[in-house]
Amino acid sequence: DLSRPEGTSPPHTSSIYMHTMIKQKLKCARMSIESGTSSQLDVLQVSSPENSTEGSVWTFVRTVDLLPFASRFASLYPKAGFLDRVRGLNLLFDLPRFCRTMAQYDKPPQPRAPATQWCPHGNLLEASSHDTALMYLNGPQPMSNDFVRMVWKRASIHIVVDGAINSLFDRFPEERDSFVPDIISGDFDSARPETVHHYRLKGTEIVHTPDQNFTDFHKAVITLLDHCAKKSHTISSIFVIGAFGGRSDQTMANYHSLYCLGDRVENRIFLIDEQNVCWLLGVGVHEIAATTGCEGEWCSLVPFGKPCRSVTTTGLKWNLCNSKLEVGGLISTSNTWASPSCTVTVETSDPVLWMMGVCWPDS
Repeated sequence: DLSRPEGTSPPHTSSIYMHTMIKQKLKCARMSIESGTSSQLDVLQVSSPENSTEGSVWTFVRTVDLLPFASRFASLYPKAGFLDRVRGLNLLFDLPRFCRTMAQYDKPPQPRAPATQWCPHGNLLEASSHDTALMYLNGPQPMSNDFVRMVWKRASIHIVVDGAINSLFDRFPEERDSFVPDIISGDFDSARPETVHHYRLKGTEIVHTPDQNFTDFHKAVITLLDHCAKKSHTISSIFVIGAFGGRSDQTMANYHSLYCLGDRVENRIFLIDEQNVCWLLGVGVHEIAATTGCEGEWCSLVPFGKPCRSVTTTGLKWNLCNSKLEVGGLISTSNTWASPSCTVTVETSDPVLWMMGVCWPDS
């Protein structure tokens, strides 16, 4: 029953309208009432409590199964302001405020930004790599000479970090003149002085980066970008070898630098070796092409730095649907493709690491 002076026009919010509207709005909000019984809502009356604000219309609503509904509603909208209190089998609503709050779900969807396209393993194998840089880190070097040769010849600019120059010098004793880097950077605590001097004579730029607050990887990226800016050399992708294996703390430090650099540089940075590719997916929608034939059997989404509040995927065997990823909670490892050749979409609310296996063709 509606409380109104006799002879006045009924308000637009009739009991039937409110009954229908409330059920529709709750459905739009996707409020799942987990109950074994039906949870039909019935409007009992409209009144104005003494403490109501001017223009408020308060509605008592009864539900057949109140407790699951009330607890779920209160947890979803604890500060919305339209739920005043729970009393017996009654929920007390400020209906206009309820409508205003829930109206956000009725707004037409905003145009979604186009998905970011990814296929780094395919891009690296393309014949033209004029905008690709290769970074050689001073990690363990279990990589085969064929793999190093393959990635080296597909990059237009090369930077070797600190002690990795020793590895490069020793790796190709008969082909050293074919593997001269553009830059050697680092604090030079592990590079052999005579090796650095050898490449200085070959025209390599030597950049000392002593700052111990950043990893050699982080500093090398900044050094590379500064070099490219001075030379007017445009690069879109940086492939990094030597980032995996060996000391676990250094591997974690490389992931950390990748995460930190994701917000600071526009260039795409990929950590690679003969079996892995890893990069950072930023906030938004991404499409990852698994169509080259050199994808491995596995892929993973790993939160790093902070929890990832919501991730939704398609194209995977075990897809995520608005899932929260966090260390200590759910992480998506050892996933795989839904089909042998597919495109995976990832929509994420926060940066997340994408890792996948890869089988490079013979060089």
